[in-house]
Amino acid sequence: MISLGVLTLLNHPEQRPTLLAHPDRMTSAVDEMLRYFSVNDGTPMRLATEDMLIGDTLVKAGDGVAVPTLPVNRDPSVCPYPHQLDIMREEPARHLAFGHGPHKCPADRLVPSLLEIVCTTLFERVPTLALAVPEAELTYKYHSIQAFGPAEMPVTW
Repeated sequence: MISLGVLTLLNHPEQRPTLLAHPDRMTSAVDEMLRYFSVNDGTPMRLATEDMLIGDTLVKAGDGVAVPTLPVNRDPSVCPYPHQLDIMREEPARHLAFGHGPHKCPADRLVPSLLEIVCTTLFERVPTLALAVPEAELTYKYHSIQAFGPAEMPVTW
């Protein structure tokens, strides 16, 4: 997520000065990145414990339910223009980037804090940081069945 967060800010250089001038906006920017990328999409499986209506579909007690986070994080009823990455989004981004319930990632508070620290420190110290190649030339790899990121990210300053 750190490499994707840095890549996001490299691709939005016009927004970096605003974020650095208003560090209180970094938390919202990080939440937006987590919502948009959904790097952990292990599609958790759950078992319904009671009958429930999800949209127009009746899920009966005992039915298996898969809850992929990417579509949930792109729900237009929760987030306007969900397919747009907007690191200056006014409304705080709601997301399931770390899962939910008893299987929620124990790093759910650590990762956003680290991402804020890395992005703030990196761009304060190297404000001219930029991709050394066009984004279209970057390749991505899957670190596991649940997480992905750039295989490498050459930069210049």
